[in-house]
Amino acid sequence: MTLYAQWTANPTYTVTYNGNGATSGSAPTDGNAYAQGVTVAVFGNTGNLVKTGYTFAGWNTAANGGGTSYAASANITMGTANVTLYAQWASLSSNANLSDLALSQGTLSPAFASATTSYTAIVANSVSSVTVTAVVYDPAATVTANGTAITSGQASAPTNLSVGNNTITVVVTAQDGTTKTYTITVERASTTSTDSSAGSSNPSPGSPSTPSSGYQGSQTGFQVIVDGKPQNQIATGATTQENGQTVLTATVDAAKLQAQLATAGDKPAIIIPASTVSADKVSAVLTGDAVKVMENKQAVLEVQAPNGNYKLPAAQLFIDRVGAQLGGQVNLADIVVHVDIAKSNAETAKLAESTAEKGKFSVVVPPIDFTVTATYSGKTVDVDKFSSFVEREIPLPDGVDPSKITTAIVLDADGSTRHVPTYITARDGKYYAVVSSLTNSTYTLIWHPMTFKDVDGHWSKDAVNDMASRMVVNGEDATHYNPDAAITRAEFAAIIVRALGLADNWKASSFGDVKSDDWYVGAVAKAKEYGIIEGYEDGTFGPNKTITREEAMVMIARAMKLAGLNANVSSAEVDSVLSTFTDGATVNVWAKQAVAATVKNGLVQGSDTGLNPTSEITRAETAAIVQRMLEKAKLIDSGNSK
Repeated sequence: MTLYAQWTANPTYTVTYNGNGATSGSAPTDGNAYAQGVTVAVFGNTGNLVKTGYTFAGWNTAANGGGTSYAASANITMGTANVTLYAQWASLSSNANLSDLALSQGTLSPAFASATTSYTAIVANSVSSVTVTAVVYDPAATVTANGTAITSGQASAPTNLSVGNNTITVVVTAQDGTTKTYTITVERASTTSTDSSAGSSNPSPGSPSTPSSGYQGSQTGFQVIVDGKPQNQIATGATTQENGQTVLTATVDAAKLQAQLATAGDKPAIIIPASTVSADKVSAVLTGDAVKVMENKQAVLEVQAPNGNYKLPAAQLFIDRVGAQLGGQVNLADIVVHVDIAKSNAETAKLAESTAEKGKFSVVVPPIDFTVTATYSGKTVDVDKFSSFVEREIPLPDGVDPSKITTAIVLDADGSTRHVPTYITARDGKYYAVVSSLTNSTYTLIWHPMTFKDVDGHWSKDAVNDMASRMVVNGEDATHYNPDAAITRAEFAAIIVRALGLADNWKASSFGDVKSDDWYVGAVAKAKEYGIIEGYEDGTFGPNKTITREEAMVMIARAMKLAGLNANVSSAEVDSVLSTFTDGATVNVWAKQAVAATVKNGLVQGSDTGLNPTSEITRAETAAIVQRMLEKAKLIDSGNSK
């Protein structure tokens, strides 16, 4: 009797979004099917769900909010069941808050945060009208200014009122009939207006109103650009001396930012332009509730400093998770978040030089610190890990040849270094290194050209030398790479970890056959943490086994998601892609989707003999496929440096 093996396709699971009581809009739809262990990015409120009297507050695995909460772009690791995410709704106060009003002309005194409903708008003689904007988080509310209706709903249309009317009365009527009245007294000042329509008194973008050598700690207006529009009333700036450094601190007013964002489009940029200020360190300071408002709008905070620029999506701050770390039920308004860009101190600069000497590379630009911290009640946590790549720019000093920049590296306190994806760009006659990282760290730009004799004339020469120069792959010695040799599973995992710029300094692993003193223990642990590897059912990884091409493509497909590439392919696409190869049908079921994804994205091209899925992948092929992944994700441009 002959018994034939029977095979059942690996099960896949879905993510379903539920509006959970929404009164309008539609729940997002995810038509993909996900295998167990796959990392899935959570959608935002893409269907514009609305619930009367409430504001959207994210997703939860339970309708009552008692399950696991997820914000937009958070990651789910698929288990063995379908996932339903229920919209969560935060109740809105029936009365308007004092943060409900803003003026686009004139300066309000006192600030909106004060416990009064009477304000003074100071305008210049040249200003003939005041624009009132009401932001009311109550869809059934009505708003009038001097008896004229502004609007009903979350964001009002502005109303221009003549300053000849010395008093402006704004009345907000909530859905339960209660009212709140704001009285604004308009006064003329002999000085020029702070509004952009009044002329020359405005500071230039990023400059405090009175930047001078004696400027010490005083608070002054600081321009912030919100959704492309300069705003002079959202932040204050102060310059101080700290540990021998000149520090510019830009503090953002949460209420005023919220009012401005209410009328902004989706995914706005909030820019703090301080690149022209003479400062060793620039610190943007926001409260947790301001971060949450930005997160809900899918906003990006961009801090521009003399030493670098930082583009940080608000969702990557994971402010709800930070709040839990700081004290569970802490009020987000009480959390203070610092986003800092600073020239590293002399000790760190010295460490960079000594490390460069040992590593046989040159430091081209001294180290720069990019840090994010959150503080509450004396406790501080570092926000130093992101779920997707976050972009920074480091300006090249005048006279530095951009072709002599190989990459940026992370410099750790112990002197260890690692590559982070980097390319060079030019803007307005100046060169910048664009650095993408999954962490916050200290970065420096280096020159590190590498060539191997045994890849001269080999098809992989450019890829191997480029990846070696970037410290992603290593040679077998200083002059030999051995391009046609097979590679082990541990070596392949380590190369992916290095390509993504992840640290590999852990000393423990969850795999039974990976020991604490193995050279690859940290890389394997990090690859496991980020879902790049899973191991075998018996709890082992097989680190010293050579890796097949299809096994390598499965790991690469998982890394593609971290790099921002689309690794999702439908069943029909899988069949279509694999059918173009003579041996496409020989790809194992568990690898088909990953193999198709790598081919579809141009990372794998096959050969005259086909995909050869069960053949060993070579060291040359590994360097090439990793380079293509970084290039396709626009994380490097190998034409810029070698």
